[in-house]
Order: sequence, then structure tokens, then C-alpha cells
Amino acid sequence: MAKCAAIWNKAHRSSSAADAIEEIAKMRCIVPSVTRWSSEYNAIEKLMSISENQLNEICERLNVGKFHPQEILFLKEYIAILKPLAFSINLLQGENNCFFGYIVPTIISLKAKLTEKMTNAQFSAHILSAVIKAIDTRFGTVLASHEARMAASTIPKFRLWWLTDVERSDMKRVLIQEAGLNNTAPSSGDTTAANVSKELGSLDDNDENFFIFESATETSTSAEDEVQRYLQDSDKSLASLNMYPSIKALFIKYNTPLPSSAPVERLFSQGGLIFTPHRNRMTDKHFETSLLLRYNRLFWPVE
Repeated sequence: MAKCAAIWNKAHRSSSAADAIEEIAKMRCIVPSVTRWSSEYNAIEKLMSISENQLNEICERLNVGKFHPQEILFLKEYIAILKPLAFSINLLQGENNCFFGYIVPTIISLKAKLTEKMTNAQFSAHILSAVIKAIDTRFGTVLASHEARMAASTIPKFRLWWLTDVERSDMKRVLIQEAGLNNTAPSSGDTTAANVSKELGSLDDNDENFFIFESATETSTSAEDEVQRYLQDSDKSLASLNMYPSIKALFIKYNTPLPSSAPVERLFSQGGLIFTPHRNRMTDKHFETSLLLRYNRLFWPVE
């Protein structure tokens, strides 16, 4: 890693070093950034994409220690075993499909892929163990969170496929329950109260006129049917939620939060300025004006 860092530092600080790398490897060197969580992985992957001869020539030209064969094997294994982690980070910090419901399925799939790579890890088994342990520590409460599980279950791409058979039955029951509550429109309470009052005003000897259970049963049955149809549907597009009003309402309710702060950081900052007090004295009005001017240029080009 120290040799990689030496190459990155020289490429970042010297234009002649960057030109030398481009001349030898026919590519631009990627330098890790403090504002991109997976940038170091991407930088190592870029270095390992060139041949060993090209890498040694770059080291000679930049006066950096050459990589030993074992070091190259380690770095190649490093990018192979941590590829699922880098993919997961890019997925969750992206601006497309940035829904809260992506967190749990992503973490479950990530842990499964990392565990699978443990058997073939020659140098990096300890790295995998540390990453898996860190995931359990950091996301244990999220994996058990009702809100996170509901958010995932209401995304057509996932539904309940990410759960075990036992968990699917339990989650289906929860979906039906919440969809049933959602099926009751806000104004239905007044309507129901008026109907009950009318019934009480004309009571006779027939008990059927007193006990009114039909609406509750219909709501429950309707919710169960809708959830069943939703779970059996193979359409993974978000547009398919239009056919399931209750599920769509639950999707909006539980998927409003973002899975990562990265899109917000990119909105309010520029590169390393996020770590500086560059804008801490701006008034709210000034900040709002600056932000709107910055992003409105994308929609209103200057003629």
C-alpha cells in the first residue's frame, strides 16, 4: 500500500509524473479522494489493470520501489475479494435508486458474497473477517429494523425474495397488516360514524342491524389480496406500484429517507471543501441563493 501511495502522491503533485504514467500505461492515474469512500479501491484496481512490466517501468520512472510478485498477488486478491464491498458502497451512495429499502438487501447480499470468498482467500482472510465483523457491528440494528425491512419489502425489485422462507411468512403478515391499515382512508372514520349513528337510530329486533363487521372484513380481504398479487407479480419496475395503491403508499412512507449522505454531500459541497469551514459564516439566504445559482445553470444554460 505504501508503494501505491507513493505513486499516487507523485502523480497528484507532479504533472510530469502524471504524464509519465499516461505515456507508459496509456491511462490516467486515479488518485484516492477523501470524499469518495471507495476511491482507494478504484485507484488500486486501476494500477492492477496494467501489466507487471508497465508497473515496474512506472516505478523506475518515478523513482519508487518496485512491487515484488507477492505484493502484486496480494493487491490483485485485495481487489478481487473487496469488489462486492466497493460495488455496495457505490450502489448505496449513488444518486439513482437511492431508496432506504436498498440497505438491508445490499448488506445481506454483501455478507453472503464476502463469506463465500473466505475459502479462496490466500492473503486477505483477516481483512474479510474484519469487514464482516464491522458490518455486523455497524448494521446489526438496521438489519433488525422494522422500517428498513418494510422499505425493502415495498420495492418491487426486492419484495420478499431477500428473506428466508420463515421470515417471508412473517413479513407477509406484517405487510398485510400495514396495507390493511393504509386501506382505511382518512375520511372513512366520519363516514363510518355517520353510518353507525344511522343504524342505532333505527334498531329493531334483528341483531344484524346492530353488529356491523362487513367493512372491516372487506378491508382485511382487500389488503390481503393486494399484497398477494404484489408478491406474485414479476414486474420489478417502480411503475408497477401504481397497480397496488396500498403498497405504493407504504413505499413512499418507508423509502423517503436516503441510504447514504453522499448525494447530499455532493449537493452542498465541492470536493475537499466539505472538510473546511469555507461556508460556515454564510447566512441562510446567501447559502440558498448560491445553491440555486449553482444548480439552476444545469437547466438554464447561459446563451
